Formats: sequence, C-alpha cells, structure tokens
Amino acid sequence: MTSTQARGFFAALLLMKFCQNAVLGVLPPVLADLADDFALSPTKTGTLIGIFGVARLAIILPLGTYLKSASRSGKVVFVGLACSLLGAILMGVARGYSCLLIGRALIGLGHAATYLAGLLLILTVASREQVARAANMWEGVGVASLMVHGVVGGLIADRFGWRVAFAWASASVVLSCVAFLSGSSMVDRMGEGAKPETQSAGQISGVVARSDADARAVFRFTLVTAFTLSACWAGVLSTLVPLFGGNNLGLRPSQIGLVLFIGYMIDVALLYPSGKVMDRHTRTVLLLPAFSVMAIAVLLMPLARGLWSFMTFVAIFSAGFVTWNIPATLIADLHLGARQGQALSVVRFVGDLGNCVAPVILGYLVQNAGYQTAGTSVAGLLGANLLLAIGKLLRSRP
Repeated sequence: MTSTQARGFFAALLLMKFCQNAVLGVLPPVLADLADDFALSPTKTGTLIGIFGVARLAIILPLGTYLKSASRSGKVVFVGLACSLLGAILMGVARGYSCLLIGRALIGLGHAATYLAGLLLILTVASREQVARAANMWEGVGVASLMVHGVVGGLIADRFGWRVAFAWASASVVLSCVAFLSGSSMVDRMGEGAKPETQSAGQISGVVARSDADARAVFRFTLVTAFTLSACWAGVLSTLVPLFGGNNLGLRPSQIGLVLFIGYMIDVALLYPSGKVMDRHTRTVLLLPAFSVMAIAVLLMPLARGLWSFMTFVAIFSAGFVTWNIPATLIADLHLGARQGQALSVVRFVGDLGNCVAPVILGYLVQNAGYQTAGTSVAGLLGANLLLAIGKLLRSRP
C-alpha cells in the first residue's frame, strides 16, 4: 500500500469511527429521561450501562484469535457496524427493560468488533515512530463524535424525545457503513502488515525489556491501566455524570450533553499533542499528571452546586483521558507480529471488565452510600494504578 493509499484508508477509518460512535454519544444526555420513563433504579441504570462491557467481554477474545491478519479486519468491521445499527434501533423502539439491555448489548458487540479491528488496522498502517499520534487521532475522532452527538442527541431529546435521538444515531451508523465501504478495498492489500522494527520496545515505551520477565511486567501494567481507564470512562462519564447532573442538579438532557461536550473537547484538543510527547519521550510520561488530576476532579465532582462548577470538574476529569492509548501503544512496542491482535484483545478484555463492573458498582454505591463514596472509590483506583506505575515502571526508564 502506498503512502497516499494509507492516508486515504486512514481517513476512511476515522470517518467510520466518527459516525459509528453516535450510538454511544446519544445515551449519556438522555440517560436520566430514559431511566425516568422506565422507572429504573440507579443500580438498574448502571446495569444498562454495564451490559455494554459484558457483551464486549463475550466477543473480544475470540475476535483477537481470529484477527491474526489485518486482511480479516474488513469483515469484522462490517459485522460490528451491523450490530451497532440493530442495537440503536432496538433501544429507540424499546418497550421494556429487557429490550433496552439487548440493544445496549448489541451496541457493545458492534463497538468491540470495530474498535479491535480498526485499531489493528491503525497499528498496521502507522509507522512505529508515529504510532502514538495515529492511535490518539483514532481516539480523538471517537471522542469528537461523542462530543458532537452528545450535544445533538441532547437537543433532539429536548425537542422530540429520547427515542428520536436514537433514530439519529441509527442514521449515523448507516453513514459509517458508507464511509468504510469507500476504503475497504485497501484492506486486502495489507497482508500481515509487517513493518521493520527499527527500535526496541524499551527504547520507545520507556520500559527497558531486558528479559521476558520485564516484558511480562510491561504487559501486567498495560492490563491494569486498561482496566482503570475503562472503569473511569464507563463509571464516571457514562454513569455518574449523567445521574448526578440529572438527578441532583436537575440539568436538562441538552445541558448534560453540553457538560460532556466541553469535557470531550478538552480531551480531543490534548490528544494529538500528547501523542507527540509520548512518541518523542516515553509512553508513560503523562500518566502521573493525568491520573492525579482525574483523582482530584472525581473527588470534587459531588461538591458541584450548579452547571458551571459541575462542567469545570468534568472538564478536568476528561483531560486525563489523554492517556487512553498508553495500553495500545505499549502493545505495539512489544513487536508481537501475528500475536498483536490477540494481545490487543486481552488488553481490551480486561478493559471491558472495567466497562462492565464499574457502572454497576458505582450505581450501587450511589444508591446506598451516595455520590461522594462513589467518587472516592474511583480516586482510590486511580491512586492504586499510580502506585504501580511509580513502583514498577517509571523507575525502569532508561
């Protein structure tokens, strides 16, 4: 594949991700209204969010085994888009809680397929020296989609109701299929996508892999970090923020969408420059400041008394997600060849454990102990991850 073809295919992947993520972006601003319509408790609402992670858990490891070659990724992407479309339609027409759960689970299956296959394609196309920037652009487009569709979904829900917001999301997934079709002919040209290894994993990642034991330590850290980041996203941005904003502050869906829009905008603005920093220095260089500000923000969030203070805390918390692709780039640096897809699937599996359990646990804590206790538990998880990073990894930087 020529560099021009690679750039065209990369653009098609980005557009596909932007459109598909509408099915994720419309839910947070309408979550409080949806829960009211179905009389859902915080625990049931958390379960609705968490079933997304359960579905991903069920499929991600088999997908990793199947994706030994990047040329197989095209079929996986199309299956994922079909699942996302069907899930969005089911949630929009749901008449009971079980239908909502099935729709959300299908969205989880679809997102797992497109995320893993798309990321494998990104790592295949990108050069090793630009992999963090490419992965962060992939993530940035996804977050930008959440940002845009969160606002649009909130505005639609304000005027027409939350069901019409899911109709909008369904139409966007159709556009996603068209976008990927425009570049899918290039997938077959990739083969195994092998690239020459010009640097060692230790030189790029900031962790010197002097032995298999060092490589295993890097992998364990990667798993812990993936779990923490996913738990924070699903537990805080997708659960605590909509519930606290809607139930405690009385915010409308469009206002909750605006709060998330600002948070996502901060994240998107920082993703590319943070990727450059990680490419030039170490993959873990931003971990300490990012997780520190996230812990502080989630502790302060329940103290918000209005839209603007709430928005400020959410924005600070969201800035920490510049570290989202640390796990993927560490895997890329290990030079696993045909095993890369399987390794990525294991990392995503552990991350999806966080997606699965965090909303349920935090919903339970909110219902039985309050938002402050839920926020403290998230801060504790971030602190534990930081201690591991400081004790096991950052000391081994070259």
